[in-house]
Amino acid sequence: MRRIPLSTSLAIAAVMAAAGSARGQAQGADEGPVIVGERKQGWRAFELKRFGADIELLGTARTDKLKATGQPDMTDRENRLRETLNLNFESYIGHQYLIDLTGTFGLRLEQRRIDTGQEDTSGSENDFNNIYDIHALMLGNSFVPVDVYTRREESQQDRAFASSLTTIVEETGAVASIQSEWAPTTLRIFQNDTDQSDDFGDLDYHQKQQSFAGVSNIRFTDDHQLEVNYTFDRVNQTQSDGFGDDFDRNDLSLTDTYTFGGDKHHQLRSYLRYFDQTGRADQETLRWDEQLQLHHSERLDTYYNLSAEQRDIQGVEQWLGRADAGFRHKLFDSLVTTGTFGGQTLSYDDFQSDELFVTGGLDYTKQVPYGRLDMGLAAGYTAQSNSERGSTFDVLDEPHVYNDPFPIVISRRQVVPGSVSVSALGGFPVYTEGVDYTVQYFPDRAEIQPIIGRGISNRQTVLIDYTIGPEPSSEIDTVFTSTSVRYTVTEGKLTGVAVYGRYRTRDPSLSTSDPSRFVLEELTDLLYGIEYRRWGVLLRAEQEMYDSSVNPYDLTRLQAGLDYRFSPDSVFTLDAIHEIIDYTSPANSIILDRVTGQWNQRLTREFDFALRVGYRMEQNDLSGDSEGFDQFLEFRWHRGRTTVFGNIRNDLLYADESDTTSQSMELGLRRVF
Repeated sequence: MRRIPLSTSLAIAAVMAAAGSARGQAQGADEGPVIVGERKQGWRAFELKRFGADIELLGTARTDKLKATGQPDMTDRENRLRETLNLNFESYIGHQYLIDLTGTFGLRLEQRRIDTGQEDTSGSENDFNNIYDIHALMLGNSFVPVDVYTRREESQQDRAFASSLTTIVEETGAVASIQSEWAPTTLRIFQNDTDQSDDFGDLDYHQKQQSFAGVSNIRFTDDHQLEVNYTFDRVNQTQSDGFGDDFDRNDLSLTDTYTFGGDKHHQLRSYLRYFDQTGRADQETLRWDEQLQLHHSERLDTYYNLSAEQRDIQGVEQWLGRADAGFRHKLFDSLVTTGTFGGQTLSYDDFQSDELFVTGGLDYTKQVPYGRLDMGLAAGYTAQSNSERGSTFDVLDEPHVYNDPFPIVISRRQVVPGSVSVSALGGFPVYTEGVDYTVQYFPDRAEIQPIIGRGISNRQTVLIDYTIGPEPSSEIDTVFTSTSVRYTVTEGKLTGVAVYGRYRTRDPSLSTSDPSRFVLEELTDLLYGIEYRRWGVLLRAEQEMYDSSVNPYDLTRLQAGLDYRFSPDSVFTLDAIHEIIDYTSPANSIILDRVTGQWNQRLTREFDFALRVGYRMEQNDLSGDSEGFDQFLEFRWHRGRTTVFGNIRNDLLYADESDTTSQSMELGLRRVF
């Protein structure tokens, strides 16, 4: 049996110690005026205002199977029975404005039976733990109320075509809020322990973090404010593959905002940030920004930006300076003109890159017969001068979003093979190449393809580290254009129909001593389509011809969607996409079908359910075919103080190299007293 954590004991001890000072504070307190007929609240050692309890029984059965080419089959079965007693309360010690003690506390006994097919990992175990969320608000009606808290929570995240993630978070801390009209300030100190694991044992991640954070909003006048933010973190991270990191992190930022002018439409914003982190991602950053916005009239706005940044990344110093100015002008209510011009310079070690740029655009919106016409036109020019780069350069924590089925593309020349590393936001967990993703290196880019059913999910943001190699000096000029048009029918029988198109070009020119070291993308991109949106129905058909000197492809996309409410108690959503992508360099053809449907239904005041079904089929000439099913049913019945709930889940993923099956069922009962 596990004891109550030390953090909980310390929090309770702090509360009881504070209670001892209640009488001393009561004797010197200003009790205010005496009101006839109203009973004055006195001081008490302890008063319980509310107490509640409920019990919860939850049974879970789960089976996971993995068949991989060249490896023995794996079957993992788990049966779990969990009994939880939850207590919740509201109370105070001494007085409600001295210590207001509230919280929930759950005592949980869990029996597990695990069968993995291997004697050293199979067997039965009993586990006693607790979940809680306890707050002690001290001096809540004072100038500086302090909230001392401790919490422990456990959650599971379902992932389509992948095993679920279990996350356990324990945190203890204190928050002090300084009540001030001219400088409200919040100070926070806490320790956070996070454990995350999955059912297959592929992920076992631990993080311990000790932090102090402060934020203050200083109001000099109604038109002039300064925001101060500071955070210090001490972090220890480990995961099952032996990868780990220990680092300290300091992050200080100052944001000064000044609004001026007779109508208060002008604004000057100054920003200063200092960031320092030790450990594997050792770096130090100092950045300064100035942003000036001027509102000349209802038709004309201008802006002016200036920024400078100095960074030291693992011993390599970088300096970046940028300045730009622009305008936004309304010639008519339907015609908006924009323009930007400026330049930037980047230097590190013996390398320097200078760039000048100018862009302009027109946006036109007009009511036309039976509908609305939207048109856009944009053009730009950049001139870049790069000195010789004689050494490699490390790029850290570059954010990218994965959009299935397209790979994550690093659009940099000379990415060093083997240098790519991918992690989740925050830097952990670090994903494993060959297990979670694959990488292909090209002279002008690197392509990262997440493996379906592993750690990286669709539309997830990841951080990427990589190294780029040496290059000779160069002069690169680029001209780009973009044109778009859309006609939407808003009247008549065809209301909701829209036709649209977009055409983009990029034309670079290169001057260098060794042109073979560079691959610049010449591009013409044409996209056109038709769609229908009405009464919650979406129908879309579009074609894209991405004619590029680097990675050309043709894309055909058919999409159908439905978001329909049959009644206030019944909602149905459906999204189906069929995509055909033909690549020519390297030659590859991908056919992808995705269907997701969900039905939320309340049958009676006491019973409701949610049903979700997902299907994914990919035919890929290079990486092979895969097919996946995801079905999930959740229900809830409630009467009086009794609730019965449960869910059934079935995930199947079939691929050329492996087959994965995950099935689970839960049934629970909750009774409130």
